[in-house]
Amino acid sequence: MSRSSAAAPSEPNDAAGIVWGVSNVLLPRSVRLALWLSTDAPAERIATAVQGSDEPHRLLTRDGTWDLVSLIAEMQSSIVTVAALLPVPGDAAAVPPTQEQYHAGTPDPVTTGECLLIGGRERHLLAVPDVQQFGSAWDFGHVVTWHLAQVDEWETAFFGSIGSLAEAESQLRTGLTHATATIMDLELGVWRPEVKDGIAQLRDAQLTDEDLPTIAPRRLAVLSLAVRLKAIAELALEDASGGGAVNVWQADQSRAALLEVLRVTRRAIAAASYARIER
Repeated sequence: MSRSSAAAPSEPNDAAGIVWGVSNVLLPRSVRLALWLSTDAPAERIATAVQGSDEPHRLLTRDGTWDLVSLIAEMQSSIVTVAALLPVPGDAAAVPPTQEQYHAGTPDPVTTGECLLIGGRERHLLAVPDVQQFGSAWDFGHVVTWHLAQVDEWETAFFGSIGSLAEAESQLRTGLTHATATIMDLELGVWRPEVKDGIAQLRDAQLTDEDLPTIAPRRLAVLSLAVRLKAIAELALEDASGGGAVNVWQADQSRAALLEVLRVTRRAIAAASYARIER
């Protein structure tokens, strides 16, 4: 049984980990799977990388239950496009409606905060991971069940809502400036040094992990910056909500600015996950 052990109190905390190295375990599972499906890696290799320390993933379809390796092997040759989305309430850009009912108990993509889009030669699919944690706070693991449903063609809505990789890159640079200004205005670094240090390192940040597939340098650069900026904005949002702001007006302004940064980073991660596959 696969488990993950939480760091002891004497070890660096999660925020410090964001500053000194972001590995692909911080990438949502849908993003990991999208990145790997865009390669010609064998199904077993893809499943191993996506599952990480999880229990072996299961997939529920209208036709029954599959293990991840078997379904990838079955579908891989027919996949033409792939992408991941990170929807949240109020920003469910590009999530397509399903043509069929999910299995009972399937979470909504907006509730889970992620989903995978697959464009095939004959059909288009939406996959939503249901992640359940088990164990204690110090020794835990995850059971992941993917739910697949058929959808209409999704690429048009995807590019209309998410935009291109170049647009995502431009918006990320603007988002970085806004996040830096917001954090410094709040002087959040006084209470959370890792936030200030993390922002300072964002411009040179890169995703480096042995279980990331080889992707185009520009996609990797956008993904790396977006993941780190998203993590830092989330930390700053926690500080702003916890009293870092001087007054209610400042708190509202800062929250709005950071939520916009998070919107930009979610869409940038989605843009970087998109791939048209040539086989």
